[in-house]
Amino acid sequence: MQALNSERSALNHIRVFEAFAGYGSQSMALRRLAEDYPRFSFEAVGISEIDRYALQAYRAVHGDVTNYGDITCIDWGDVPDFDLFTYSFPCQDVSFAGKQMGFTEGSGTRSSLLWECRKAILAKRPGWLLMENVKVLVSEKFLPLFREWEQWLASIGYNNYTQVLNAKDYGVPQNRERVFMVSTLSDVPYFFPNPLGVKCCLGDILEDSVDGRYFLSEKMVDGFIHRNEVAKEKGNGFRFEPVDGFGIAAAVLTAAGSRADDNYVYACAVRDRGDGNRQTLETGGSVVNAVTSVQKDSMVMQLANKVADMATKARGEECGVNVTADGRIVTFLHDKKRTSVQEYKIDSFGSYGQSVISSRSPLMYDECLRIRKLTERECFRLMDVSESDIDKIQAAGISRTQQYKMAGNSIVVAVLYHIFRKMFIDKECETKQLRLF
Repeated sequence: MQALNSERSALNHIRVFEAFAGYGSQSMALRRLAEDYPRFSFEAVGISEIDRYALQAYRAVHGDVTNYGDITCIDWGDVPDFDLFTYSFPCQDVSFAGKQMGFTEGSGTRSSLLWECRKAILAKRPGWLLMENVKVLVSEKFLPLFREWEQWLASIGYNNYTQVLNAKDYGVPQNRERVFMVSTLSDVPYFFPNPLGVKCCLGDILEDSVDGRYFLSEKMVDGFIHRNEVAKEKGNGFRFEPVDGFGIAAAVLTAAGSRADDNYVYACAVRDRGDGNRQTLETGGSVVNAVTSVQKDSMVMQLANKVADMATKARGEECGVNVTADGRIVTFLHDKKRTSVQEYKIDSFGSYGQSVISSRSPLMYDECLRIRKLTERECFRLMDVSESDIDKIQAAGISRTQQYKMAGNSIVVAVLYHIFRKMFIDKECETKQLRLF
């Protein structure tokens, strides 16, 4: 059986079983791999998923793949053979966001469902295994239990390779560190993909037009600021901290945008204050991890760049921009005959990041920065779900709350894509890598 499954793993057609499937990020990545490498193909022979909303999303994206349900109740003799077993077991009892009750076998915690995977592995002996979970799984607290699992796999013939990978290293603007373990029956060593860097910034994934229900009220922002002050007095630091709009988002959580340690966006609304003939302009904004005061200097520069862009669009002429020592923003409009100077000043700068720039020039625009939640689509984009798959999930009639939850529970598709690429396409070592755990 071992030799047979090792041979299967070298084939171009891979059969996969997704345990704890969610909306099927593993199959999304494998499908993308098959599109890029026509000699590779795969089929999902089954999944295990008990969340009805996640199952609804999975079927909307992948079709009617057989769901064997609760992993504790599966008779693996009834399941077709498979070459790849993926098991992103529940993280709630490991994650810092939970109570960290652990995953000791027989403890009854959700995370202890890991040990149920032994039945599948013993019954089918797949050539490849892929585990994913939160980084704290390999922390000092949980490392002994993780070692116990790793040693069990080794005792039945698997070679194990473990690495913490960050989504921002694989083309996605999200700071999401997760631990992955690839296990193989083959004697050919596995090499994790080399970091590729970020190919886009947060501004590239933000929607152009967002409904007003996503924007935070002034009362809510004031509440965040109060929490910040309390945290600061206790020495815990700020929780509402804007980062550069061209930077990286914090990890998408299951309750994205609904509490102080999730992602929020500065959305810029530009209003015409002139003769009413100019159209409203909307621009993207910066991203914040949580809530804290903003730095005026960096905000002035962000606004200056937007003013320059706004003036260019309004005049049809390229303009330069300069920021004076007192915070005034000066734009320079150029054409062949003249150079005109237009001066803007900051009329107000609130402690929670709401700023207004008013113009003393004929442009007469206001630009107001407001704080809003990430939308569900933006969270899915940060998980590298394709637009067509997002459309299918949202067309399935799943609530906003459940969409946030399933995005936060999933795995970034781009990371999986490159892990699978190193499994099945390019098995060479890209760089010298050391065993970390």
